[in-house]
Amino acid sequence: MKYNNKIFQTILLATCIFFITINARNIIAYVNTNVITDDLSQDYISSLQVLRKKSIYNILKDNDVIDYLNINGYKKPFSEILNNYHPPIVSIIYTPLSYLFSYKTSVFIISLLIFLSIFFIINVLCNKYKFNKLLVFAIYLSSSPFLYLIQWRNIDWIILLLISLIFYLEFKNTDNLVTNDGKSYKKDLSIGILLALATQIKVFPIILLCYFLIQKRTKVFISFIVSNILLFILTTQFVQFQDILLYYNQIAQEDLQIFACGPGNLSILHLILTIFGWKYNKFLIPVFNLPFLTMPLFFLTQLSIIFINSYFCLKITRVKCFKIYDLLFSLWLVSFFFFSPILWDYSLNYLLIPLCILFYRRQYLNFNLLKITVISLYLIFHLYRPTTQSNLLYVRHLIIILLYLQNIFCIKNALLKNK
Repeated sequence: MKYNNKIFQTILLATCIFFITINARNIIAYVNTNVITDDLSQDYISSLQVLRKKSIYNILKDNDVIDYLNINGYKKPFSEILNNYHPPIVSIIYTPLSYLFSYKTSVFIISLLIFLSIFFIINVLCNKYKFNKLLVFAIYLSSSPFLYLIQWRNIDWIILLLISLIFYLEFKNTDNLVTNDGKSYKKDLSIGILLALATQIKVFPIILLCYFLIQKRTKVFISFIVSNILLFILTTQFVQFQDILLYYNQIAQEDLQIFACGPGNLSILHLILTIFGWKYNKFLIPVFNLPFLTMPLFFLTQLSIIFINSYFCLKITRVKCFKIYDLLFSLWLVSFFFFSPILWDYSLNYLLIPLCILFYRRQYLNFNLLKITVISLYLIFHLYRPTTQSNLLYVRHLIIILLYLQNIFCIKNALLKNK
């Protein structure tokens, strides 16, 4: 990122250093704490259950938690958080970790892996778009999404890494995206495998498949389907089959009913239910008490997003303007917030790739508006976490919607200038 204004760049770096200092102190506290509230704890325990050939969805008492995690001075037990709400494959992914290391060591290892993954992602983006690596690292490491990812150690960091690998494979040769040679075959095969693994962990990355299907990339689709079948078979070898059925028939639904109305949820579903209500939460005070409209409006929004995204994908595909395909990829990534019913503060890390793409393509949009959007996103999530009744609940969602609209305008202007 090149800025002519040296004063602005100095102020930006100084601000980032200030927040990095605060984040560093918090990260050290999160790694050393005995307060078990992170997502890694439930994944670590469920992976131990796999090794012990027990149900990964057993409801654990506080004494069980102490036994599994082997932590002295265990504080503030939150049993409802430690119930496992994650898909079965997550337990398998963490099994080597729980087999080889204690929970305290695993906390440090996962935190380190998150940092290395972010280093890889930013390095890929900066090399492609010729950004100032130091400035990008400073901005990101000082942001609240990075802090939340370290704090909760959610499995989202693996999905982010997988999507970044897909981005790297897809755009390392921008002028030759769609070919029939051997390299293209290997690339599409790899993309299908990576996307299948991401979808097994959490369902919403499946919408990226639309990006490839519209380009008639059948090899990606076949690889995706075959990989999902193989991953499902692998899961049945380690996890009890009744646990797999339990997750899809009950746990996933409970997860939606309990957490969709949480104040930290950034999904568009949360915006809809705060306006019209949520039949599973009687304590929520909506603007209009019409909870029967919530899910239909959510599905209607999803269909609208698919239609809009597909329309622009078809337009760019027809003119074969490969140079701006990254804007389409960005559009589908921002759409995660319209498809997943639950996305927490650490899910903002999914915007890292779209923001870099939009900054690089800033000649196609109002750059000042983009800067205002990013600064607002940065400050609101950094300085204030809203409560259930806070008006900032709406502001957070509106900023994400604004970012999606800017991606649309960027594609539209790019099409006009590249005719």
